[in-house]
Amino acid sequence: MIQDHAMQWKQELLDTYMTALNEYILDILNDTIKMGGLKGSMIAIVKDTLLKEAYAKAKASADECLKTELRPYTNNDYLYNHLNEMRYKPMIEAIKKLGENQV
Repeated sequence: MIQDHAMQWKQELLDTYMTALNEYILDILNDTIKMGGLKGSMIAIVKDTLLKEAYAKAKASADECLKTELRPYTNNDYLYNHLNEMRYKPMIEAIKKLGENQV
């Protein structure tokens, strides 16, 4: 559940970042380059190279940051112990059943 939320959040963040970066770059190009052919070429270069590289770097950075968030943790000892108890309960029950079958 936490992993799904983190992945959804990451994609929304990347989409928002890329939209803002694209608009920012287009504004700069529109304000600085007045010649139509040159502007079109620059926009194509930016979309083909700069935005793709920026997306790849942003995605890698987000993946690295979120890697630590995918596994839930807490500083609350009671909650931590309770979560571990719930996490390992099926395994402990299966081991007990195996032990009962061996006897």
